[in-house]
Amino acid sequence: MKSISQPLIGAAAVAALALFAAPEAAADVLIMKDGRIFDGFSLEEKDGIVEVSLKSGKIEVSKDLVEIVLKDGQEITFNPQTEEEKEKFAKGFVRINGRWEKIKNAKRIIDKSLKERLKLAEEDLKHDEWMNCYTTETKHFVWKHTTPMGITQRFIDSADAYYEVFQKDWKIKRNKLKPKLTLNFFADASEYHQVSGAPRGALAYFMFLGDYDLCAFYDRLDADFTEQVVFHELGHYLHKLIDEEFKYPHWPGESLSEYYGGAKFDQNTGKLEVGLIHNGRLATIKGEMERGDKIELEHMITTQGFEDYTWGWSFVHFLMNDKKHRKNFKKFFIGLAKDKKIHRERGMANLKFVDGKEVLRYFMETMKIPDMDALRELEMKWYDYINEELTFSGENALLWEAKTAKSLGEDKRARELYEKAFEENFDGAPASAHFDYYRMLDDRGGAKAIKHLEAAVKKAPMTAIFRFKLGEVLSEKKGKKQELGEFHMAVAKELDPDVDRNALRISFD
Repeated sequence: MKSISQPLIGAAAVAALALFAAPEAAADVLIMKDGRIFDGFSLEEKDGIVEVSLKSGKIEVSKDLVEIVLKDGQEITFNPQTEEEKEKFAKGFVRINGRWEKIKNAKRIIDKSLKERLKLAEEDLKHDEWMNCYTTETKHFVWKHTTPMGITQRFIDSADAYYEVFQKDWKIKRNKLKPKLTLNFFADASEYHQVSGAPRGALAYFMFLGDYDLCAFYDRLDADFTEQVVFHELGHYLHKLIDEEFKYPHWPGESLSEYYGGAKFDQNTGKLEVGLIHNGRLATIKGEMERGDKIELEHMITTQGFEDYTWGWSFVHFLMNDKKHRKNFKKFFIGLAKDKKIHRERGMANLKFVDGKEVLRYFMETMKIPDMDALRELEMKWYDYINEELTFSGENALLWEAKTAKSLGEDKRARELYEKAFEENFDGAPASAHFDYYRMLDDRGGAKAIKHLEAAVKKAPMTAIFRFKLGEVLSEKKGKKQELGEFHMAVAKELDPDVDRNALRISFD
């Protein structure tokens, strides 16, 4: 089932406090933090886990993954965690939605909130297929989505904030005679590929012809990555508004999309912070620098390749964070589409474009670079900027880069990045990373495949496809491994009756 994502209570399990009798329900309900609701199973809370009893047997779900356990005909629990919470609890207070409330008031607030959540969940279920999808119009966009409203709101708000930041920075204007951009936002990758027709590996795409639309899907195991993918594709749409008859070159188009794509949205303040460190990109650059590999500026500007997403991003970051360079770079970027002194040609769909040599010539002119020696001097300053100014944080930076490399068909690079990331932090990698890497292995039945599938199941125990694939591998073994494989496959089918069909499709990706 689909779920709502708005937080209800903000404490973790330490010492249980029974608050109130659960509202009317037909069975136990498990509300996950990733936006799903499961019901029809018997649930039991234990130390650090929720035990889910299925027909096939019992499975354990970490409480770190769970938002609410709602027992049929029993009580929901609230648990103080910090010293402050324990002190307040002793005085008869609990913390709900950021505020301290007396227990008698908490009962009423939680009861009302749960009823509202379940009502919203019912509404989400009415829109969980594309033919009945939500249509949500905002100030700048029209969203069509099968994702729950509570989850989608984050992306809706951040996209509008992104538009306004870019509009302020680049003075763009939308043609009011044309409709707003439609963002088709699918609940998962399967629905996205089936409905949009996007090729396997494509995380999202912007259709730059006709009335325009953008297609992307929600990766519930990596919502932050989903947001960056949406930001990147929105960048291409916003570039288009500079001149709708112009198609931006790979550099600087992809690189500027990456610069804004690394933004972070604060839902509490409604503010979007841009120009942040794109951890995955920087991880690749630092690694290549350590090996003595550096992209030359002339080559990057005149050709197109994967480096436009990595090195190109860092060069735009360098230019945008220097007052003089920023002014000239903005003049260059806008001038590519509008300056009458630029030599442009007509290409696909009769769109205007500029070849690499002309991009370099115009870049040097607008950046006031007199000759190739001066260009190389700028190149050295850029390298110094990477070494001295750009530092990344985040244990999964390499994994973000691996996912992007895979989406661009850079399979060898993706495998190398995954392997390095797992060497550094196997347990810290999300379930989706382990599963993606498993799918890239030549031997999908070997010990390495089992190791990564087991990690995926441990981190996402209610994700049917992970269990089903592990079950397939183990069921080919003998003895206890075979029995365990059959158990995982049976559990997977209870969680998702269509898992066989989904697994078959994945096998041919």
